[in-house]
Amino acid sequence: MENKKFIITIVILILIILGLGSFIYYDKFYKTEEEKAILTTIDGTNFDLSTLYKIGDILNRFDVAFGDSNSTYLGYIYKDKLYAKDFDEKAALYGTIYKDLASNNGNKILFGENVKNNFENIFGDNLTYNSSNILDGEYINVKYIAASDRYNYTINGVYNTYSPKYMEKTISTSITKDSIIVKRKVFYVEYNTSGTETISANIYTDSGKSKNIGTIKLKNGIINLNEIMAKYSSRLNTYKYTFKQSSDGDYYFYSIEKDK
Repeated sequence: MENKKFIITIVILILIILGLGSFIYYDKFYKTEEEKAILTTIDGTNFDLSTLYKIGDILNRFDVAFGDSNSTYLGYIYKDKLYAKDFDEKAALYGTIYKDLASNNGNKILFGENVKNNFENIFGDNLTYNSSNILDGEYINVKYIAASDRYNYTINGVYNTYSPKYMEKTISTSITKDSIIVKRKVFYVEYNTSGTETISANIYTDSGKSKNIGTIKLKNGIINLNEIMAKYSSRLNTYKYTFKQSSDGDYYFYSIEKDK
């Protein structure tokens, strides 16, 4: 009987040791590799890369919403300086949802809870979410249905790759104590066609087209951003996007300003 208890005790100890060893191995090797996938060291501080992905999504939402020439909000954010707290409420809501709108005609739906979450993910406490209708000229009509907390919208038109638009190129990202600052070159593009073929694009500083920077030939129907940077970078407007860290530790859009 004593031998049996001794054997059972030994088996339990072996299982504990194996379990502890597996945990240590996982924590030391597997967990470290997982953390490396989302953390990076910047200025001696571990920084969560998912924050940069979030900021990238916000920038993309603003790009497609305020860069589309079909929209009455074309170029809205490209002012000398615009704080999140001073954002026009409808423009802020439009900037939040535009990326999620389908590019085809017909009646569509967005759920209010998702819109609210996306809005707060962009602006945090810097701007208060308010549901609202949005009538964007003849192109988009968004109607908020309070009873069901949803947005019904209609798009009248088909997206055209070669419509005039704003384009952007990120040139630097810096991190301070409580802010992430992204600098980007911003310019306005108007395409030129020959017959049915789009062959080149005129580059302007803004949608007012008061200053023509130059003309770029398309390669395989696409603008080469690197070529534009190489030729015209010093003549393009630079904008500084600032994202500030809130008390919850996350970063939210704070301001955009033209770099002098």
